Amino acid sequence: MALVVLALSGCVRYRPRPLSDAAIKAALRDPAHAALVREARRLRMAPLAPIRLDFRRPLSARELGVIAVLADPDLITLRARERVAAAQVFAAGLLPNPVVTAKALAPFGSRPAGTKTTYGGGFLWDISRLFVRPALLRATRESARATDFQVAWQEWGVANEARLLATRLYWLDCSRAAADLAARAGRRYARQVGQAVLEQALPAASTTGAQALALSAQTTAASYRRQVQRTRLELNALLGLNPGDRLHIARPRPLPLSLPPPARLFRAAIRKRLDLVALRAAYAASENRLDVAVLNQFPQIGIGLAVARDNTGISSAGWQISFTLPLNGNRGAIAVARANRAVLYHAYMARLAHDRSDVYRLRALFASVTAEIARLRPQERDFRHSGNAALHARAGGALDASLALQMVLNSARVQEQFNSLRMLRAESYVGLVVASGARWKE
Repeated sequence: MALVVLALSGCVRYRPRPLSDAAIKAALRDPAHAALVREARRLRMAPLAPIRLDFRRPLSARELGVIAVLADPDLITLRARERVAAAQVFAAGLLPNPVVTAKALAPFGSRPAGTKTTYGGGFLWDISRLFVRPALLRATRESARATDFQVAWQEWGVANEARLLATRLYWLDCSRAAADLAARAGRRYARQVGQAVLEQALPAASTTGAQALALSAQTTAASYRRQVQRTRLELNALLGLNPGDRLHIARPRPLPLSLPPPARLFRAAIRKRLDLVALRAAYAASENRLDVAVLNQFPQIGIGLAVARDNTGISSAGWQISFTLPLNGNRGAIAVARANRAVLYHAYMARLAHDRSDVYRLRALFASVTAEIARLRPQERDFRHSGNAALHARAGGALDASLALQMVLNSARVQEQFNSLRMLRAESYVGLVVASGARWKE
């Protein structure tokens, strides 16, 4: 009874956690700004650094990346895996429970006089776990490290995805504004031409060209509005916000004009990329699990004490030992452990090959787009100024409406192309940050 009471004192009490309506409502609520500010100041997630959030002003892409790491629902789920891995380390360090046995055999049938009930009992403890425990602990600790780095890699990916979505949203909104300006000018021109046709100042065929120009401008503007809405919804989902929320995004800061050579970036990736660090930890865990499987091929030994009283009333006590007969030598578990190690080995080498290809490809794309932007920047500036000047000149009656509309449309197209190049450059830069494991440098 004392052993039973001692065993029950270490039991954990069950506490239910139902999926109630209140729990669902709380989970879908927008993250509180005060909580995000507090958590961002205490941020300890490599390679992200603590940051001071200020929701009273437009948020930068870096700030939105930090908010995504703190509030993304998928990351909250992933971080629960870290607790599972920590629990597995705790479980691996526990020694097996001892086994207590008891028996009572009452005689029946014909028996000599004075025959008594036989009692027996014992205490048995598996000591073979003591020899396997160090390797098992190393394996679970490396698995926990791998899980930590996998979660950190996912956090890093979400942060960069939020950063890229914020940059894309800003430039798409700029293109949408230029397209809206051209669409308004096209509608005004179409109305003026229609009025002139009614007054018989222009032939009826003139309305066809005016309507075509106006329709083209309106279609382009509608396309950009859809892209802005879709990108905003994606960003809100990543930030754990309601679909209808609108965040004010600051203008993206200029990106560097040059980057290190791809060979240097790839060498840095081997050391710093969190998914590669996670794979190395998982490979070390597989090595230790193979060690555990090899150790388990030896007999499982249990030692303990035994007491008994036979049917003549004589009591006895002594020691007892048990062990398994390793007929198959645990060859199945060893084969599985070796195969898992081989899978992780080839997965690591394949990841290196893909990463090297990504680094060289994105580095070449970044250099190409940077050169293209430098070449087109003066033209984009001239077209933008000419479009604005055309609007002012037309408003003052100093420029033909058709020519003014054409200049506005040309300015809008050039701005849209230039913003597309900006987005492509940002995508290649963020892709290189992810591929090389580099820290953010604002």
